[in-house]
Amino acid sequence: MKEAYDQVRPKVVELMTEMNQSRPIYDRLQQLVKEPTLSATRRRIVEQTIKAMQRSGVHLEGDAQKRFQVIQQSLSDLQQRFQNHLVAEAKVVAIEVSDPEQVQGLPDALLDVAAAKAVSVDDAEEATEAKKGPWSFSVSGANYLAIMEQCDSTRLRENMYRQFKERGTASEYDNRPILEEILSLRHEKARLLGFDHYADFSLDSKMAPSLAAVRDLLTSLKRAAIPAAEQELEALKAFIETQQAGASDNLKPWDVTYWVERYRQAYFNIDQERVRQYLQVPKVMQALFDIMASLFDLDIQSVPQGEVPTWHEDVEFYEVREKGVLIAGFFMDPFARTGLKREGAWMNTVVDRSEVLAPEGCDASLPVALFVMNARPPQQGKPGLFSLNDAETLFHEFGHALQHMLTRVNEGAASGINMVGCG
Repeated sequence: MKEAYDQVRPKVVELMTEMNQSRPIYDRLQQLVKEPTLSATRRRIVEQTIKAMQRSGVHLEGDAQKRFQVIQQSLSDLQQRFQNHLVAEAKVVAIEVSDPEQVQGLPDALLDVAAAKAVSVDDAEEATEAKKGPWSFSVSGANYLAIMEQCDSTRLRENMYRQFKERGTASEYDNRPILEEILSLRHEKARLLGFDHYADFSLDSKMAPSLAAVRDLLTSLKRAAIPAAEQELEALKAFIETQQAGASDNLKPWDVTYWVERYRQAYFNIDQERVRQYLQVPKVMQALFDIMASLFDLDIQSVPQGEVPTWHEDVEFYEVREKGVLIAGFFMDPFARTGLKREGAWMNTVVDRSEVLAPEGCDASLPVALFVMNARPPQQGKPGLFSLNDAETLFHEFGHALQHMLTRVNEGAASGINMVGCG
């Protein structure tokens, strides 16, 4: 699929750039926006399309237009290479540990996965036997946070911290030249469009009125946050001294998260790892659906595996009904797959609500969403467990999915999350 995507992507970028720079289309839209009979929705679409075409260089001519097209294609290539490097590197880079002392404090679920990876087996019994070592920890977000919070070994914490922060710098996966080229091309693109720099170009489509306003906001936040942060750091150092004399004198970046977690346990009786047992994925999902039923009168049910094609066995498809009527659907991909899936969490559209795409006898196509997370994969035979942050992320991303799925707009260009901002 990656190869197929890379083959078609340049052609898509070329087509979209050509369309956005089409003077016949632009001139007709300029006439159309003056039509008094346009609905509010269609007027919004026309106005935002005009703005998007202006930001895509519709006014450029000759060499400037050709150069803009080259920049767009180059930026697409560079951004994809940047992402491919991160995913590929995550697949091959790992921290190998054989000393049981280094994994003290880490949860069994994490050790089981690392043990299975180290001995290249999927069998649960063999993986359990391998708990005596060795372990192989992928340098991923999920492993990073767990080791920073739970691992008693300063050595392993430092190793993970350094390798995680150095992602994208190894020779084969070095993203630094890519970043430099992206920044240079973005600056050139902005100047071609009449902006002083890319920051002004970016803000042109956002709510902030100017770069100075953004800097003022950040400065005011900094002034408010620093005194509180300094007080919290002093409190943390004082706590560390009660646990380990002299340890606060040389506090390193890979120590802070670990001691914050100990502080939470000591003063608030909160253990992030123990909280997981109360956040089994099926139960959290059902709680989410119960809230959706209460707030929006929605009935959300999973579709049996196999009835709707998915890209992985962990992915589930759900149907959304309102008063018994099917109104939308969504894919849920909750767990990390290191080296196969980029990190983070996001929501995206699969099908827009659109009268153009309406099946026969329907006013519009039904919207379909997907949202993706990177929670810790479940142990074999056991339900997956979310952290509290995972649960918050689930609700956050589902909020975006709701905006897409509950839209009543039949114009695809403005339904759901479309046209929320001008790209």
